[in-house]
Amino acid sequence: LDDFDRSFIHSAIIKWYGSREAFTDFVRGPLRDELLKDSPSSLTYIPLGYAILLGFVCCSMSWEYMVSYMKAGSSTTWIASYLVGTILAYNLVWTVLALRGALYLCDRLARRSPTCLDYLKTALCWMFLCIWQVSGAMIQELAKGLGLQVCIAWFGVTLCLSAFSWRLSR
Repeated sequence: LDDFDRSFIHSAIIKWYGSREAFTDFVRGPLRDELLKDSPSSLTYIPLGYAILLGFVCCSMSWEYMVSYMKAGSSTTWIASYLVGTILAYNLVWTVLALRGALYLCDRLARRSPTCLDYLKTALCWMFLCIWQVSGAMIQELAKGLGLQVCIAWFGVTLCLSAFSWRLSR
């Protein structure tokens, strides 16, 4: 925008809403609520197909590792444990849950605050993601070490968490 357009738009906003801050409050408050009122989803909802697509991005490197383990002669049981515990449970489901959690936190913490509080909220979101991903990585490594049955159970737990998460967003 050039200066004329910018000043024209700002003067119209001030004329209609009283101030630029009042307009911002309207957009973040009543307008947002009105636009989301009849929607079956919210800003944090990701359609299942897109979520799975995003999850497969995280799986791509693990597929390479699995192929290298197969070429190295790892046992079929260990390969199956890796497939279920790492690729499906952790990379696909757990990481998509992390994304959903991050979107939820960003949506809930989006209100403007003093600058230092905004930085703190950003740091909390980042810490949540780090703790979530590291705990999932630790669980998947433990499950993989304990065998295929534990990996299947771990996959079941991640699927249940995912189903619960999708159920809450509806």
